[in-house]
Amino acid sequence: MADEDGELRASVSVPAGGGQPKTGEEPLGAPSHCTADTQTEFRESEAQTEPYAPRYAPGPGTPPELLTLASLKTGRGLPPRLTEVEKLEFARRRRAQEMLLPPFNDLTQLAKRERMMMEIERERWTCREREIQRQHDARLDQLSQQLWQREQLQQNVTNKRLENRFVQRQRDKTAKIEKLHKDYFSSLSRLMDSRRDVGGVLETHKIMKEYSAQAKRVFGPRPHKSHAPDLDALLQAVKSKYLGSYEGLMELEAHIPSSVTELCISAPKPKSFKGFVKRTDRQELKLMRIQQTLKAEKLKVEEKPYRFLRRLEKPRFPALVAEHLPEDDEEDDLPIIFLQKALKGTSFMALVYEGKERRLELIQELRSTHALQQGEQELQKAEKQATLALQRQRELQHHKESEAIGYRWGMVGKVVADMLDFLSE
Repeated sequence: MADEDGELRASVSVPAGGGQPKTGEEPLGAPSHCTADTQTEFRESEAQTEPYAPRYAPGPGTPPELLTLASLKTGRGLPPRLTEVEKLEFARRRRAQEMLLPPFNDLTQLAKRERMMMEIERERWTCREREIQRQHDARLDQLSQQLWQREQLQQNVTNKRLENRFVQRQRDKTAKIEKLHKDYFSSLSRLMDSRRDVGGVLETHKIMKEYSAQAKRVFGPRPHKSHAPDLDALLQAVKSKYLGSYEGLMELEAHIPSSVTELCISAPKPKSFKGFVKRTDRQELKLMRIQQTLKAEKLKVEEKPYRFLRRLEKPRFPALVAEHLPEDDEEDDLPIIFLQKALKGTSFMALVYEGKERRLELIQELRSTHALQQGEQELQKAEKQATLALQRQRELQHHKESEAIGYRWGMVGKVVADMLDFLSE
C-alpha cells in the first residue's frame, strides 16, 4: 500500500512554487475548486510555506515505473548489473502481487489476503537473505584475497631474508676456505724450510734461484696463491698491432717526433755571487757539517765485547786417519772406528726422531690428506667406518634411553592425573 501511495503521489506533477498540478489530475478527496478567500482564512502571508513536491515526476503518458530508476547513481547502480535488474524485477513482481490482493472491505477474504501478504513478506525476506549472503560472499572473497596477498608479502620477505642469510653464509664459507688454504700453504712452506735445514746448514735466500724454480710462488701467476686473476684488467687491456710485434713498434717509433726520443738537457746557469751568503745556504751548510760530524763519531765507535754471551763450539768426534795408524794396530782400531760410526748414526737418528716427534701433528695431517699408498687409504676407510658405527650405536642407545625415560614419566604423569582427578571428585 505504501508503494501504491508513493506511485499516486509521484503521478501528480506539482510545481515548486505551489498551485495546481501540471497534469490536470486532481488528488483524491480534494475539493473541486477553491477561492482566495478560503485560502487566506487558514494561512497568513508571513507563515505561508511551500507545499510538498516530489523531486521527480513523470510527464503525461509516461508510466510511473520509470521512477524506480531515479535512485540509481554512478557507482551505486550505474552502470546497471545483474543485481539491479533482479531488484527491479522483484519490485515489478511485488506490485503485481499487491494488485492481486483482495480488498479490505471484503470480510470473507481476509484470511486469503493475510496468507498472500505472508507469502509476499516471505519472498521479500528470502530476497533479502540472498542479498546478505551475496554481500557476505563478496566480503569473504575480498578478505581471502587480502590474506593471500599478506601471506605472499610475508613469504617474499622471508625468502629475501633467507637469501641474504645464505649469501652471507656462502661468503663466510669462502673466507674460511681461503684462510685454510693460506694456512695450508704456509705450513707446507715452513715444513719444507725445516726439512731443508735438517743438516744444520741454513741455505741463504737466492732471488735468482727463487724466480727460476717452477715450484716457487713468484714463478707462476696469481692463481697459484688461490686467487683469481684480475679479469677486468684483462678485458680492458689494449690490443694493438703496433704493440704486439717488432715491426709495429718500429712503425710507431717512426711517427714519434724527435723531441720525444732525443734528450734536450740544458746545463744550469751558475749562480752569481752577490757578495753575501743567503740564510738558506748558511742553514744547509750548517746541517751538512753536523751530518759529517755525526758520521765521523759513528765510525769511531768500537765494538764492545759481549759480557755474558760467548760462542760455544760443538765437540766433534776425532776422526782416525788410516795413513797415520801403524800397521800392527789397524786390526785393533777397527772396532773403535765401527763404534764411532755407530755413535754418529745413533746421534743422527736421535735428531731425526726428535724432529719427527716435534712435527708429529703436521705429519699426521699430511698423511690423512695425501695418503698415496693403497694400504694407508684402506686403513683410513676402516677407521672411518668404525667411527661411524660407534656414533650410530651411541645414537641408538641414547634414543632408547630417551624413549624409556619418556614412557616412565608418561606413566607417572598418568598416575598423578588419575589421583588428582579422584581427589577433585
